[in-house]
Amino acid sequence: MRGFLVMLMATATVAIAQPARAQINPFHGMSQGGMSKADMDAVVEASTALNTDPAIAVGKGVAWQNPASSKSGTVTVTAIRTIKGMPCHALTTSIDSAKYDRSSEWSLTWCQIKSGAWKILN
Repeated sequence: MRGFLVMLMATATVAIAQPARAQINPFHGMSQGGMSKADMDAVVEASTALNTDPAIAVGKGVAWQNPASSKSGTVTVTAIRTIKGMPCHALTTSIDSAKYDRSSEWSLTWCQIKSGAWKILN
């Protein structure tokens, strides 16, 4: 699971979160049927949509999908808080796929830094 989170941090590559790209690979070590770059891009896009939504609220979710891999899921806001003076959102991502078991869900906390970019805190 730790390797999976590390990869997700490395793929947080939308325009507002580009510095996170060079970090690590959270999908490293996943079994057959792992997440492709296009799958991860879809997850990051959904996460970005939530993080930048002025009407963000706990329980709000955004669906993601990659028709090429038949993978899909949801990113849902599970908490909104301030950490070290930064606005932060805890987002839980799910993967709807028969190839995954309980590890098909993970949570990350995204925080907005002074520049306005959103970065993964953990």
